[in-house]
Amino acid sequence: MTEEIKEEKKKIEENVILVGEKPIYSYCNAVKTVVEKHKTAIIRTRGKFINKAINIAEISKRQEGLIEVDSGIKIGSQVFKNQEGRDITVSTFEVELKKK
Repeated sequence: MTEEIKEEKKKIEENVILVGEKPIYSYCNAVKTVVEKHKTAIIRTRGKFINKAINIAEISKRQEGLIEVDSGIKIGSQVFKNQEGRDITVSTFEVELKKK
């Protein structure tokens, strides 16, 4: 991989917020910070955290009043192998927010 591609990939990933087990308002603050710096923020998650990601997007829109959904919502699924070797399908969710 060339240095230019690595740099571009790093630049793209700087505005991605991966949702997990932290409190919702930690992610809301992250959205605010990322949108101020990069003009867009991508909230990405999978499985049981999808509901939390939706709440983060809605709270961020209401709190700031300057953030809106940009290019819509992407949904999908990923297949993993569990500890017993069986395939497990997990839903994925992504929403892009931007400054108004």
